[in-house]
Amino acid sequence: MINPEKRNAVYYLNKEGMPIRMISRRLRVNRNTVKVIINQKGQMPDKVTRKDKIRLNYDHLRGLYIKCGGRANLIHEMLVKNEKENLSYSTLTRILREFNIDRSILESISRYSCFKNFNLSAIRAELHHCMTKGKSYKFILGKMVRDPESMTERNHFLLTMDECCSVIEHGKKGNKKIWRDGIIIELFGLGASTRGISEILRISLGTTRNVIKKYNEFGFNHLLAKRNHNARREYSNTKTKRILEILHQKPALCGINRSNWNRKSIAQVYTQQYGEKIGISTVGRLINRAGYRIKKVKQVLTSPDPNYREKVELLLNTIQTLNQDEMFFFIDELGPLRIKKYGGRCYMKKDEIRKLPKVQTPKGSITLFAALSATSNQITWLYGRSKDTKAMIDLIEILSNQYHDKSKIYITWDAASWHRSNELENWIDNNNYHARNNTGPIIELVPLPTSSQFLNVIESIFSGMKRAVIHHSDYQNEVEMKSAISQHFLQRNYYFKENPKRVGKKIWENDFFLDYNNIKSGDYMEW
Repeated sequence: MINPEKRNAVYYLNKEGMPIRMISRRLRVNRNTVKVIINQKGQMPDKVTRKDKIRLNYDHLRGLYIKCGGRANLIHEMLVKNEKENLSYSTLTRILREFNIDRSILESISRYSCFKNFNLSAIRAELHHCMTKGKSYKFILGKMVRDPESMTERNHFLLTMDECCSVIEHGKKGNKKIWRDGIIIELFGLGASTRGISEILRISLGTTRNVIKKYNEFGFNHLLAKRNHNARREYSNTKTKRILEILHQKPALCGINRSNWNRKSIAQVYTQQYGEKIGISTVGRLINRAGYRIKKVKQVLTSPDPNYREKVELLLNTIQTLNQDEMFFFIDELGPLRIKKYGGRCYMKKDEIRKLPKVQTPKGSITLFAALSATSNQITWLYGRSKDTKAMIDLIEILSNQYHDKSKIYITWDAASWHRSNELENWIDNNNYHARNNTGPIIELVPLPTSSQFLNVIESIFSGMKRAVIHHSDYQNEVEMKSAISQHFLQRNYYFKENPKRVGKKIWENDFFLDYNNIKSGDYMEW
């Protein structure tokens, strides 16, 4: 608002002959405003209020405010659509503020003012007495209400005597829903707030508001209408059947560029095929109800070896028919293991996070070669620089010297190149030649099928060792890591020496391998 002094200055300068543009620049007033001030001769205009132009009064707005539960958007919608008032939402809120119409009006007709000197248990007892005795509860509710003004404002909600009798008859027959809805409408018409009604009847606030809304839109007959649960259930079953038909098709056939379905794409195809919109949450609920879940595909360990079955049967027959003077060993390598800081699982506080550098400079590396006895569960191991034939020969020679009193040693390992080299075969042939002429065990190989490391039981021993001494470690050199691994194997050997137990589980049960699918499953952790 331009103050009177500036208005007089505008009018005086214009009267002296100064152009409007120059007046606007000098006094920093918009040119259009300058023109208006000149037309008004520099005088202050009379105050104009739009409230006089709008055909609204306090009582009418207060009634609408109570009827709509204090929601200005509903009041605006009723004024524009029903009463053809030409006003904006912001204008309506401004008028409500000028009339001091706010939430305090709703609080004045709340339970605490409408039901004075009555506790909730007494009110519930009176209502229950009316229902069981078949009496009209209008008089009882009338005694409870202490706000005649709110009652007159909501008198269009009051039930007629015929409607009251109908509600009471349904209550006597055991239909508590219709009786409850009738009580809600009657209490609201007598001036009670929705929150007070919810507390009296012990129902949710949303249920109370929904009953009042339905009654206001459709009338009393809507309260008596029966719900057709069977039709709704049949419609739901039809939807489920359609969704499952879509689910069993490929998405590409339905014009969806995906390799698998998700809820959004199913809802999209459903709408396209049946011309009916369906929500994503509804799709998920119906799919779950039909017994479908999102599950990860299980990877089955198999081998491409054409002689897979024959080799597995040879392995099982050999290990299950061992004599007292024969030994069977699972042999494998581990590494190279870098000497660095390793991550792992350990106990930490809930808000604690331990960090591990992704790129580290290794302090060295070790390669482990080990043999696991199938009968005694003892481990023989050594360390080397690389995986080669020489390390395998050294390990077999250690086993031959360690069990020199045995007649035969069976060895099984995977199909690595250094397990089937000519140098290794020549060494085994030479060893067996001397063993037959002198003393010492004969070495016999039982190779595993191609790509079937899961059949090698020592893999699970390596996994346990890594969890024990490698994960979450930070060794400074090779000596520390070798010492920890050796100590772990020594403790393990001592335990199984004091508590004898064969290696593996299912690998000793013949019945388990009668089914070829069990052999192909390759769950070596259970073997």
